[in-house]
Amino acid sequence: MRIGEIAALVAVGSQTTVTLELAGPVEFVRPLGRRGSARVLRFHADDPRAAVAALQRGPVPPPLTPERTAPSSTPDLPA
Repeated sequence: MRIGEIAALVAVGSQTTVTLELAGPVEFVRPLGRRGSARVLRFHADDPRAAVAALQRGPVPPPLTPERTAPSSTPDLPA
């Protein structure tokens, strides 16, 4: 990972395939724990078109856990 004043580069095999320019800086934590900020993110994606399409769709809500309809069963006690 290389950090510039306004760009973060995440290279895989010395290649990047997607460049994401943000409206404003975003804070992040580097692999060794130091903090940084960037307005441009460059990274490698196996399928760049799919990555860009997913980014354009926006965040995906986490899957919902089904509601319980009955109490959990108690485990069998040892004999």
